[in-house]
Amino acid sequence: MPMYNKLKDKKQLKLNSFCSLFDVPRSTALQWYHSSNFPMYKMEGRWYVDMEEYYRWRDTEHDRCYVYST
Repeated sequence: MPMYNKLKDKKQLKLNSFCSLFDVPRSTALQWYHSSNFPMYKMEGRWYVDMEEYYRWRDTEHDRCYVYST
């Protein structure tokens, strides 16, 4: 089963799972959280990534970073 199908129904992922699946260092995700409104939150001592918000954030960041690259 492709990764997209596994993630399609996920509303949230633990930060470690997100980092493994998307090959993002944990330190980078925390940096994004503090500097770029990365959609993650802490609940009962664990970090989670809101997947629906992540896809919106990713599209927004992509558009923002590549606005002049035409």
